[in-house]
Amino acid sequence: MSIAVLTQDGQLPLPREIRERLGVRQGDRIELRVESDGSVRLRPEEKESSAVRNGVPVLPARPGEQPVTLEIVNRLRDLE
Repeated sequence: MSIAVLTQDGQLPLPREIRERLGVRQGDRIELRVESDGSVRLRPEEKESSAVRNGVPVLPARPGEQPVTLEIVNRLRDLE
């Protein structure tokens, strides 16, 4: 287990063993998700999730969810 200390400006440095295990380095983006039990899941951001196709971000579906389609995005834009 590793311990990280929250800095005064709200940053949380990741210990080396965690960075190595995740395969991340300076400048990489990391997804953070708070689970229902209060734990936090960290994982490197998938390159596809930051890609843009036709001006619309491509968001990968979570397990058990359907991906966001362009049709859904267009319907949501119409609601604005």
